[in-house]
Amino acid sequence: AIVNSDDEYGRKLIASHCVPVITYGLNNPADVFAIDREEGENGLRFTLNAFDRIEEIRTALFGTFNVYNVMAATTAAMYFGVPLPVIACAVGKMKRVPGRYEVMIVKGRKVIVDYAHTPDGLENLLKDAKENKKGALITVFGCGGNRDRSKRPLMGEIASRYSDQVIITDDNPREEEEEAIAKAIQNGVLADCFCEIVLDRKKAIQRAFELSEEGDTIVIAGKGHENTMEIKGQKLPYNDFWVLRELDR
Repeated sequence: AIVNSDDEYGRKLIASHCVPVITYGLNNPADVFAIDREEGENGLRFTLNAFDRIEEIRTALFGTFNVYNVMAATTAAMYFGVPLPVIACAVGKMKRVPGRYEVMIVKGRKVIVDYAHTPDGLENLLKDAKENKKGALITVFGCGGNRDRSKRPLMGEIASRYSDQVIITDDNPREEEEEAIAKAIQNGVLADCFCEIVLDRKKAIQRAFELSEEGDTIVIAGKGHENTMEIKGQKLPYNDFWVLRELDR
């Protein structure tokens, strides 16, 4: 079995000795691990130690979770006999998935655009963003209308737990009232976190830039690659990247 040594359940599997185990990880002893990690405008760079073989990895991907993904894939490939330099070359050619942890530098701010629209997805995104931020972390997000209402306050709590400031906005309200969705999210926001409701998503992103400074991180979550906003039966043209490019002019 190939197991993440940093994962709680993974460590239980390792301790059980029920099957032979090969491990990868960042924070606990492992057969495959990464050091000297750097994240720049063009992606990740880190040194990979795989069974005491060393290789520099450069990839267009972002985020700590992708370091784990690369380590897991490397471990599996090496088990089947693929040489480490060949793996490193292949990883270097990988392209980003549109709207998934895409990073832009706009007006000196690091901006992360991601499709995360569930509590688990938002938490993983913000946890990673917080671990890699230099200044403040401002999160812009909303919840879809005519979908699971129970997740709204939970996502508000998650956003406020990891962020310095939260801006709640539209994310495909569909047939529901935008303000009611936003208020439901706001009900979960922790009292010590600055929170604003700006229903127009374009204005919400602009507001994040007004509240932030150079060196801060802005996370825009929920829509990712989508090119429309669903409101009252209409699909109106909208894309987070269109707004960012306009701001970057």
